[in-house]
Amino acid sequence: MPRGGVPSLPMLIRWDSALPIREAAAEVANSGGWSLETSAATAEEAAKDYVITIIGLVPAKRYRDAGQLRGKSRSDDGVDARDPEELLEGLMSNTRLLRSGGRALSPENVKLDGETGVVHVYFARTDPILAGEKEVVLTTRFGSLTVQKIFRPINMIYRGRLEL
Repeated sequence: MPRGGVPSLPMLIRWDSALPIREAAAEVANSGGWSLETSAATAEEAAKDYVITIIGLVPAKRYRDAGQLRGKSRSDDGVDARDPEELLEGLMSNTRLLRSGGRALSPENVKLDGETGVVHVYFARTDPILAGEKEVVLTTRFGSLTVQKIFRPINMIYRGRLEL
């Protein structure tokens, strides 16, 4: 980074439960490409949750185990710095889907692939996002870094249907 420049962190934020993403992932997996388990939501997950994947936020192999945290966060003062629990708790409490015209959604689960650093965030579909909503913003904090990604439902129409 040049002196006085603005730091950047390249990231990919993808709506993995969207049908076109799942179809593309299945096609790549069938041709011997990446693994479906770490790249896109399964049909079962997509039916239950909106799944958003963040690539590039967490360094690969930084945490010793692939982790997941379900439900409410809990504290444990004895957590190893290489244990993903603290990271997952932070993501659970600092991540939201902010909706125009609707309430914010909090994640019901966060999973980390410790090998690749890929983070999957799960939001329940109990309060559906509609095509008429202007935008949906994923916002999260990771240490002192704030990340926001704007999704526009109108741009996520696939084969005549909103596919999230």
